[in-house]
Amino acid sequence: MATKKELTTGLRKLMEDQLADIYFAEKQLVKALPKMAKNAGNADLRAAFEGHLQENTWTDRTP
Repeated sequence: MATKKELTTGLRKLMEDQLADIYFAEKQLVKALPKMAKNAGNADLRAAFEGHLQENTWTDRTP
């Protein structure tokens, strides 16, 4: 049976792993969105990609 400390440590590790996965996915998305917008055949789709890119690009973010 896991102790409370082990459970807390395990949950913290799980949270950190999940946050790292989300951060990686966001970085990949920010990299892909300009290409997707450039190749969009529809102006509304292009605008949606560009808007999504603006929402996911933070100028004050620290790595």
